[in-house]
Amino acid sequence: RELALQYGESAEICRRRFRELQEKLVTDEMSETEKLLLRRRICLVESMARDAAATSRYLKNYYGRQSVE
Repeated sequence: RELALQYGESAEICRRRFRELQEKLVTDEMSETEKLLLRRRICLVESMARDAAATSRYLKNYYGRQSVE
């Protein structure tokens, strides 16, 4: 249960960072190379968020349909 909560928190941190980077992409002036690198970072952070959320869900149900709360 504790690991499920930790992975859930990590997923939320990644989602927040994803939103920050998306905002930066829209608002900041940068070269095309910098935009490309930022888009790559955005994709990586989004993937990390998905993986952490999926791991959290898996761990919540590891011993059956028990609630983590």
